[in-house]
Amino acid sequence: MHDKPFDVNTIEDDIAASLSETHDYTGSRIGLRRKERRDEDRGNSGSPTPLPKELTEAVQEALDLQVHNPPHYNSHPSGVECIEITEHMNFNIGSAMKYLWRAADKGNYIVDLEKAVWYIQREIHRTRHMGLS
Repeated sequence: MHDKPFDVNTIEDDIAASLSETHDYTGSRIGLRRKERRDEDRGNSGSPTPLPKELTEAVQEALDLQVHNPPHYNSHPSGVECIEITEHMNFNIGSAMKYLWRAADKGNYIVDLEKAVWYIQREIHRTRHMGLS
């Protein structure tokens, strides 16, 4: 509850104060500073132990590889990346092509073929709906 009337000039401070509260394990509300003091009394700074720099860099490198250059992106015998072709297509056809292109490389061959069929059927429906043939 608020012990003072709403004041537009202090709204940012009021929001910051309400956001600094948290719930402890029993569900009752406690102030963040009180929680920090309790953690310090228990010998817990409240912050996780940082990972060694080498491990952090290795994890980041692995994530970058998976995001920007996963192995199944460049595995086609032509050496061409799927996106180099599909970016010239509409969404449904490009998506179907993407699933067909990489189906054998991801371990779910039938599922990827079914996804390609789904996009093709969606494009057929879209094309018919627009009166195109």
